[in-house]
Amino acid sequence: MPGDGLAPFSLVCKAVAANGRPTVKLSDNPAKATGPAAEIERY
Repeated sequence: MPGDGLAPFSLVCKAVAANGRPTVKLSDNPAKATGPAAEIERY
């Protein structure tokens, strides 16, 4: 019967580390970059 299931939801998973090293997310807008500041500066 329609409507008996769970409503879909949006889910975003972001890596925070790989092989023991922190990850960063870069953006065209530097204010939107995420991750440790020292790691962002490396890029």
